[in-house]
Amino acid sequence: MDITILEDEFKNLMKNQTIIEQYKEYANCIVGTWHNERPGEVLTFYLLENIAQEAELIVVNNDVETKATYNIFMDVDERWYLQTYVQGQKHTKYCILVLSPNVMALAADENNLNIYMRKVDYFFVYDVIDKL
Repeated sequence: MDITILEDEFKNLMKNQTIIEQYKEYANCIVGTWHNERPGEVLTFYLLENIAQEAELIVVNNDVETKATYNIFMDVDERWYLQTYVQGQKHTKYCILVLSPNVMALAADENNLNIYMRKVDYFFVYDVIDKL
């Protein structure tokens, strides 16, 4: 067998491993509640079990709740995307610009940037501390 074929197969395997590791990191990081920098919008993402599935997403915008689903994937441009679905139909595809434990930046296009942050429920924290 040609050594270049083996090298190419190894590179593809390593690339796939990297994508899987990135997916796991993003899938774990996105879970939870995110608050838009503009008041009134809150996103709650439920756990994605695997790359081929959708998971539940609850969007609250100005006290109106919408149940949806989502998945994340790497597209051909090698960027990560968040795809949302409402009633089983594709809704919005966002490019994930930043996804850290505390900040998430999503762009539907170059003119539509949304920044979300985790918000600590201090009442809950103090309630737990008081019980200790």
